[in-house]
Amino acid sequence: MAQLRDPRAFASYFEREVLVRLAPDDLDVLTRVAICQRFCASLCAEILGQPQAVTRLGSRISQMVADNLFISVVPGHDDETWYRIHPLWRETLRGHIDDAVLHAVRAGEPAAAANLVEGCALALLARGELSRVAGLVRMLPDEQVRQRYRLHGVMAYMQLYARDFEALRVSLALLEAQRDALSASGRYSLSLLKAGLALQFDESDEAAAMLDELRNAPPDTIEFVWHTRANVLSLLLTQRGEHDLARSVLEEADQRTRSRRSWLLGRCIHALGLAQEGQIQEAGRIVKEVLEEAEGLGQGYVPVAGMAAGLLADTLYELNETEAVCHLLEPRMGALERASLPEVVLRASLVLSNSHWQAGRSAQALACLDRLEAYARRYALDRVLAEAMVLRLRRHLHGGEMEQAALVLDRVEALASRHAGSGPGKSAQIARAASCAWIDMALYTRNFAGALERIPPLIAGGDQSAGTVGLRMQLAAARLGLGETQAGRDDFIEAMRVGHRLGLSRTLLDALQTVPDALDMLARDPLPDPVLAFQVQRLMHALRSAAGRHGRATGGHEADALRLLSGREREILQLLAQAMSNKKIAMILNVSAETVKWHLRNIYAKLGVGSRAGAAALLRDMAGPAAANH
Repeated sequence: MAQLRDPRAFASYFEREVLVRLAPDDLDVLTRVAICQRFCASLCAEILGQPQAVTRLGSRISQMVADNLFISVVPGHDDETWYRIHPLWRETLRGHIDDAVLHAVRAGEPAAAANLVEGCALALLARGELSRVAGLVRMLPDEQVRQRYRLHGVMAYMQLYARDFEALRVSLALLEAQRDALSASGRYSLSLLKAGLALQFDESDEAAAMLDELRNAPPDTIEFVWHTRANVLSLLLTQRGEHDLARSVLEEADQRTRSRRSWLLGRCIHALGLAQEGQIQEAGRIVKEVLEEAEGLGQGYVPVAGMAAGLLADTLYELNETEAVCHLLEPRMGALERASLPEVVLRASLVLSNSHWQAGRSAQALACLDRLEAYARRYALDRVLAEAMVLRLRRHLHGGEMEQAALVLDRVEALASRHAGSGPGKSAQIARAASCAWIDMALYTRNFAGALERIPPLIAGGDQSAGTVGLRMQLAAARLGLGETQAGRDDFIEAMRVGHRLGLSRTLLDALQTVPDALDMLARDPLPDPVLAFQVQRLMHALRSAAGRHGRATGGHEADALRLLSGREREILQLLAQAMSNKKIAMILNVSAETVKWHLRNIYAKLGVGSRAGAAALLRDMAGPAAANH
């Protein structure tokens, strides 16, 4: 046997010397468990659909080991004895499944063929072998598939994992029509599939309505359904912000399931929860490990690798590694849209757009938003659409495009109104997005009082997620704009403290995109903590570097901004640059001080500055021919 290293030679040896020694029942057992890299008696009983036969099957396996049938005992994590089939023999047996199904159908034994497919299909799905399951099911007569709930269930799970949603809806309707005849485990699978479909369309409220049922799996739940439960339930809890419960579900699954693919998916969901909590660095460490492993495990793990890459981009972006983000995500976006959850597609698209923007590639950044909005509309994902519009509004504001920004704000607010009362999860998320868009507009137009009114309700409750830290930074800018210097500085220090603990960098900078001069003013006085002082210097350096790239990429933006000013606004700006007070300007122009104040607010918004000093400095910078023309 030492010379039999070639799979074809081994297959020939197996057919000639080993197969003839096996009883038909033993061949059936080995053929079915060959889909697993290792197995035990209870797993074997589960695959065969004979949960009561664990003891008998354990004895049969022990006898096959004693007969030297290339089965060895391997270490396990529990009290059961675990076995492993020789890899070359295992591959031979795996091919035997397809042959056995085909031969049974041709021999006029479709029920036996269907039994074989039922016994191995779920384990194959757990390994990500969707195409192989589809091929096995296609071998069966349609009548056998229609008559068997378990095969209907197999098809439905396969459609969920393959994202064939229209076919899945048809399968669920057929299963729902048989609900009264289903076992408890059958009804549980039906609810699990419905919840999984709802989450694929970002319908967290619909899935949450089944939460109690999803928690209470029947005692006879098979392994594949158990780890599907873990992924669906933990994802739902993560979206609801119940991160500790989500982690406990995944930990429980780790103790009960043996699917590598499911475990890696669970790690990604765990990392998603950490990222939502703001623990970006820890999330990045986890998904980097998942990505490295999944990329070496073949086609069945491509969706896992894509999900890990999308989440890893979050970490890279926070570290200001914008080119690394583009390199990681650009070749994967198509696969992400086809195979990942809406939340992952959203996060990946936003960080890719932001990364292009920071590199000065505005056209690519806007193209990312176009693509994300098209994806959201294609699948009717209104929360995703709302988040995309928030970033688009910021882009318009950066370009001084007030009319377009106002139109986007109207659209996102209309979206929030349409979903008001539609469910506690989605309606609240879309309303929050609309509020964030309104706050960005308020800060840009120097409506600091409005921003100060809107922000506190969004950060109440002690939440310290990345989004809340960004809002805290905006609150500091609003207080500063109202002259509440000490309160603004306190909020700034708190945002920096939490941001440093969570490893946030770009989140803090992006929060101030509509008030770019705020960071200079907030950081003017030394911070009491030298570590935070160092972090502020890093932020300042990143801000100036990005400004330099945008200046080179969009050269002439300042001149374009000056052209946006009306004749009266240009007059006021010229007088302001001479260090005149509002009262003095009003007297010279024969208008009221309130009118001057109103014009100044418009000037600041159009120029993208936050103070008289900023406006005057911009005019001085343009003191060459472009400014002279004004």
